[in-house]
Amino acid sequence: MKSAKKKMMRAEPIPAFPPELHLTRYCESQVEELKIKTLDELILKDGWVHWVNIIAPDKALLLELAKRFELHPLARDYSDVAGKRPALYEFDTHMLVTARTITLENSVLRSEIMGLVIGRGYVLSLQEDRDDAFDSVRNRIREKIGWIRMRGSDHLFYRLLDAITEEYFLVAEHLDEDAEILMDALEAGENPDAPAEIRRLRHSAVEFRRAVMPLRDVLGALLKSDSKLLTNPVRVFLRDVHQQSIQLVDLAQAHMDQIKEIQDRHHILINERMNAIMKVLTVVTAFFIPLTFLVGIYGMNFDHMPELRWDIGYPLFWLVTLLISGGMFWMFKRKRWF
Repeated sequence: MKSAKKKMMRAEPIPAFPPELHLTRYCESQVEELKIKTLDELILKDGWVHWVNIIAPDKALLLELAKRFELHPLARDYSDVAGKRPALYEFDTHMLVTARTITLENSVLRSEIMGLVIGRGYVLSLQEDRDDAFDSVRNRIREKIGWIRMRGSDHLFYRLLDAITEEYFLVAEHLDEDAEILMDALEAGENPDAPAEIRRLRHSAVEFRRAVMPLRDVLGALLKSDSKLLTNPVRVFLRDVHQQSIQLVDLAQAHMDQIKEIQDRHHILINERMNAIMKVLTVVTAFFIPLTFLVGIYGMNFDHMPELRWDIGYPLFWLVTLLISGGMFWMFKRKRWF
């Protein structure tokens, strides 16, 4: 476990970028990766799988995509769909899946709604941020790892969903690590800013749960779909991804419980420290109560107080004072009050 204190994760708004188009097309023997400026440069080859990654799409570009791939108006209005709860939309020739993705950048939690459109021979991925969780998929295509170059667009579609799910596990791991570091710091009394960090960690955990629960529902809907775009082998893989999403939901709840435990422990530690302080103050006050009583009596201006005229009055006062203090000290020590 790391001993150094980490910066807590927090959700940040996604920055805006001009639209970008990245085309990856491949068959079993070849791969081509192109950055295209317009859809006129997009040439669909028979027998190839085409992955078009669209970054920060605007309405004009979405309209062009809809015409080029004959998309349903709902898929064309992706910007409106992206503002709603992630869901699955099925049409005759294609499907649209929206899911919330989360990524980590310098311990900062980034969240966005991503759209995936699958059709015969192509997959469109629509996102707002340049950073994504798909580097592992790109590497699989380039290096011909696994079956991705030998299967169709539905296998690519599955791999993209699997990459999104895997990123959730990385975030879950960081959340757990942050929580453990915070708990250790609380126990050691080395974190004066614990309340603020607990709030930040709780915010990240809430964002995590808010993202993963709709993902589970979307994957469950995919398993129930009878679309011919998904082959039986891919359905088996999607079932595994769905099981992972269920595990993520359990992790999300575990994180919320862990943060509640940290909050409770923080309150207990505060109460323990306050009790220790009050105990010391109470003991000190108890010592001075009888002494204050004596001083109060002999500080009164009565005319007839014989002790004031005794030769041994002053040393006798100090003797009584010391006896009282010593007796109280012995009693407190015997009762183990300090």
